[in-house]
Amino acid sequence: MTNRIDQTVLAIRHLFVLAVAMAVVAVPHVAEAQQHYESLKLVKGQLINGAEVRRILKGGAPLEGNEKKVDDFFTQYVFAMMAPDKPQDLEGIGQARIHFGSQYLGERKLSSDAARRHLNQLTMKTMKQLVEGNYRRAVRNNAVLVIGMLNARPAHLSGGNSQPPEPLPEAGEYLIGLLDERPGDAALKDALLNSTIIALERHVRFGLSDPQQRAKVTAKMLELVSQKEVPQGRSPEVHAWLRSRAADLLATQGEAGSGNEIVSAVRGLFVEEGASDMQRRSAALALGGFKYEPSTTDVATQVVYDLGEYAVSTCLENTKKGLREMPEFGGLGRPGVRSLRGRSRGFAGEEDGMMSPRRPSERARGARNNRRGGFEEGNTETEKVPVDTVFPRRELANALHCAQAGISAAKAAAKPDQKALADTLDKQIDVALKTLGDPYMEDLDVVKKIDEAQRKMADALSAAPVTPAEKSGKEAPSGQPEKLDDKLFGTG
Repeated sequence: MTNRIDQTVLAIRHLFVLAVAMAVVAVPHVAEAQQHYESLKLVKGQLINGAEVRRILKGGAPLEGNEKKVDDFFTQYVFAMMAPDKPQDLEGIGQARIHFGSQYLGERKLSSDAARRHLNQLTMKTMKQLVEGNYRRAVRNNAVLVIGMLNARPAHLSGGNSQPPEPLPEAGEYLIGLLDERPGDAALKDALLNSTIIALERHVRFGLSDPQQRAKVTAKMLELVSQKEVPQGRSPEVHAWLRSRAADLLATQGEAGSGNEIVSAVRGLFVEEGASDMQRRSAALALGGFKYEPSTTDVATQVVYDLGEYAVSTCLENTKKGLREMPEFGGLGRPGVRSLRGRSRGFAGEEDGMMSPRRPSERARGARNNRRGGFEEGNTETEKVPVDTVFPRRELANALHCAQAGISAAKAAAKPDQKALADTLDKQIDVALKTLGDPYMEDLDVVKKIDEAQRKMADALSAAPVTPAEKSGKEAPSGQPEKLDDKLFGTG
């Protein structure tokens, strides 16, 4: 169970970063096109030296006497692709960074210790030049991420003696220095801060053993997470994103804090009034990364309750959203479309006139099978194929994965009654996730299963003994669990 959740957490965190990071703060402003920026000269003729440079990196040819050939190949071709002169070429710098990591930094690509030390020094020198020089913002951000990729020893993944990478200490030290306030416009500082936090993640995870360095990272990230007021020159969306990334880095370190101040600050990010769904999901993921000790019992108990409420509310919100889009309801909730208010309070889809006798996805499935010759008229057997769906399955699954990660981690230190609650929540989230992952289940059946799961979670939350301090600030579920049809149709 733990391994499965950990893998899912890493996958979702990776998607969050890739989906939003560069889009939020790394896209160059139009004003940049009106300024003059430096670039690295691209010499495409350096391609002819690529094969020999690769042999040197692998130890198949000596580095001594070939240093200039190696340096020119990287600075005039590989790194030059990351610092183009034309703005329209900026779109390729991310791919150039990925290519650099996959083709030149792996254990099998860079097996010569001497060549690794030389390439690390060359990369640090060049990337620091890009970060600190008059280069476009996207170039500077990308250079920070390249620095974060460097290893003193790459990961060993083959055989039975696999080992994690050992990040380059010089790179980690430089990245930590970037956390300090630097001159520049607000957008540039935000962009570099974002890239620095992302680049530091693997250093914190695998190689930041110096207590003073870890303490500095903790202090800077805790300050950012706790900063509710949006600084001048920064948009609320960017501020929420940066705070969420800071929480993620704190969770990577895994320390709850001597007085639980770290995990409490991240929980505050989750329950903060007006928090966006992105902020709450990111905070929930982060809450799943801490080491909850016996001293964290109170805050762990709060986390279980908070995330249980979130799982219930997000199920309700997404089932409402999904139902509004379903053809069975004629576009419920859209202007000019008939309302179902006043209908029977039975669950949507029962024989109360709310659902057509044959669902559209069933009709479409039969048509597809007929086109393929899957069955003849009168034959009741149909080929099992994925159904047509409009229900927001992926969005709901991501939110529930985030909630489950935090619940599972906090359960270890929660109070006994809250551990039982955590078990119930975890079980029902599993039911919901299995339902959402079934490509053959009709949307209406998905809604019904999700509704059943959220009612059981709401029942468990209602029965759980809590104090006001253990509530998230919202009204806790009480009495009968809220029914989906009451919430959706206003018939309660």
